[in-house]
Amino acid sequence: MQSVVHSTFFNADLLVGLLFLLMGSFTKVFPPKTRKNIYGYRSFLSTRNEDTWHEANQFATQHSLKIACVLIGIGLVIGFFFRTQSNWYYLFSVGTVIIAVLNLRGETEWYLSQHFEENGERKASHGQTKSFDELSSDEPAHP
Repeated sequence: MQSVVHSTFFNADLLVGLLFLLMGSFTKVFPPKTRKNIYGYRSFLSTRNEDTWHEANQFATQHSLKIACVLIGIGLVIGFFFRTQSNWYYLFSVGTVIIAVLNLRGETEWYLSQHFEENGERKASHGQTKSFDELSSDEPAHP
């Protein structure tokens, strides 16, 4: 057990990456139905109404799965690059986790602010704004 804990592959990026993967997979399979659920993405904008709640949780789920892949990749690179758990090792390992968490929060809030008014009403730009479901199901345009 001692060798596992002191291995450079036992780093924050791999552990948090696996946690993001688990969290994203769980919320993808079992999305929070209402704002009264004990889990889900909670913020001022996401809890305005059921539409913002649904949209925020779908976006956060997809984004957390992307972040999980990035963190796991960075964790493996850090594990190969560093021979010992030095100060630089901890800085890179924990620093990227902090950036990833802030990125998830910031990107989700930005997405919500682009698609919803502060009161929770969906913004209308050029007729109709597409929801996250409609955006993710769009087929790519062929030239």
